[in-house]
Amino acid sequence: MKEGTRREVLVGAAVLSAMTAGCQLFGGPRGEEEPAAEVDPSQLPAVSELFVERSVDALPSNPEEASLGITAQGIFQYDPPDGEWQPIMYGTEELPIGQLTAESAMVGATPSGRPLISNQNRTVYVSPNGDDAGRGTQDDPLASVQEAVQRVPIYLRHKYVIDLSTVPETPVRYDEDVLVPTIIGTGRASLEDGAEEAGPFLNFVIRGDENDTGAVEVGSMMFANVVGTAAGNLFSVTITRDTPYDNEGFALTAYGSGEVHLYDVRFTDGVSNAILAYGAKMKASLVDVGDGNVNIGIRGKRHGRIIADRSMGRTTGSAYFAISNAKIGIKQGETLTGQPTYETGVGGLIHDDNTGTWHGIEPSNENASTAQSSSGAQSPAVRTDHPSDPGRGDVWYVDGEGAESEGFYGQTRDGPTRLS
Repeated sequence: MKEGTRREVLVGAAVLSAMTAGCQLFGGPRGEEEPAAEVDPSQLPAVSELFVERSVDALPSNPEEASLGITAQGIFQYDPPDGEWQPIMYGTEELPIGQLTAESAMVGATPSGRPLISNQNRTVYVSPNGDDAGRGTQDDPLASVQEAVQRVPIYLRHKYVIDLSTVPETPVRYDEDVLVPTIIGTGRASLEDGAEEAGPFLNFVIRGDENDTGAVEVGSMMFANVVGTAAGNLFSVTITRDTPYDNEGFALTAYGSGEVHLYDVRFTDGVSNAILAYGAKMKASLVDVGDGNVNIGIRGKRHGRIIADRSMGRTTGSAYFAISNAKIGIKQGETLTGQPTYETGVGGLIHDDNTGTWHGIEPSNENASTAQSSSGAQSPAVRTDHPSDPGRGDVWYVDGEGAESEGFYGQTRDGPTRLS
């Protein structure tokens, strides 16, 4: 099918489905809101055949049945007694076709019911005693976290907070495996309480009880792409089990190239492995995996990027695991340990600011003490080219003024390898 014809089919099918379903057309000129005028299904044409052509002349000259023709010149109806194709008026002064504008509140909807665009800040309240058919206000909360995330607009220009601490009795348990859908966030978010200035990363927030992380429990959580100038945020929540939606065996996961921020998140002994960034970017602050509650603490996979900030606890397996070209940066103040503390493979890299040490220049399974000694905990020297006699594990920085590209390099068995 040619591209022009394909476009005509899509446009015509959209109009035809609206007509035959008797749906509402949004009235009013751009930027104004008027009550939608309802189409009377009894006044709609009954058709037996549908034709798609580039022009009216190309439509069948004498179809035997009542027919609808979609063309580049418009939509036409053929009624056999009349013997000719008649144009169908869709959009009149009394019943104009609605236009999509950024000023219109909660414009349109997807098949899943999600709004397309936000036009104001909103807080949606959730309570186990609520009702998913409710308004999501503090007096009329929803019952599930999943219903709250399904109401977030696809294109989010404002702040959307899901408050899970509506019920004063604690702990509040949401027996759910939550899937956070794709969100496009941009920088019109308002201030978080107490913030000095607006930050676009605060567009989308799922928030428990900031005074007591253990007060709000959620089964598991999986983030899809949260992209744009914003990120997905999860604050002050306890996660109790692995997500059932993949085979990775983690309780809190993020997929795609988007970004997720975790702050003050805990994991119980019902969790196998805590955090996975699969191709996604993540900042994990004040994450507590407990004392031997989980096997792997923080894992990056398939080019995932993670910054770990003041995480704590002890794992029975790897505390940090970077694989398939993922990178994990460990900021000063981390106390998370495991057996081993660092594990890397297939191009994964881990850098620990506490010791100034790179791990993963060669595939390794290392405890913190042996990793530090094997790499020398060195501060990379700045050079204009590669050293003439580097030892395996040596790290240096090329300033780009010479023949080599600027960046960090490490010496492996195959020679100098760029780290960043």
